[in-house]
Amino acid sequence: MGQLRLAELPRTDDVAEADLIVLAGLAGDPEIGRAAAGAAVPVIAFDGIQGARRNDRSEWRMALPMAPVVGTANDDLFAGVEPARRAARLVVTAVRDGARERASLLPALRALGPFDEHGDPVHPPVWLWRVLDDWSLVPDRPV
Repeated sequence: MGQLRLAELPRTDDVAEADLIVLAGLAGDPEIGRAAAGAAVPVIAFDGIQGARRNDRSEWRMALPMAPVVGTANDDLFAGVEPARRAARLVVTAVRDGARERASLLPALRALGPFDEHGDPVHPPVWLWRVLDDWSLVPDRPV
């Protein structure tokens, strides 16, 4: 919730007054129940909401730090198959380029990334995924 406050989004505790609901909770948390009982407004949620009871009158989206990959099933994407492949390719390239021990491998990987000083990807993709009735996700659009 702190990130949402930093963005200075308008807030209301009355769901009936909302134009959009942003959920940053987990399935089973009280705010999820309030959203499910509320008005028919769009809902954007984050990872951890899967399986929660939803308001059937609202369109739900999930904001996830991943983009669809052609040729990769969504289940594999969500399981981390594509990032694991990318990580393996980075390690192979770094070793092929001469990194042989941890001291040389880490800077080589960061240079190949691109990664920030903490090892996080620079500008990772974030997509909205449309939530279907069975909680399967369909890519909607990049954010």
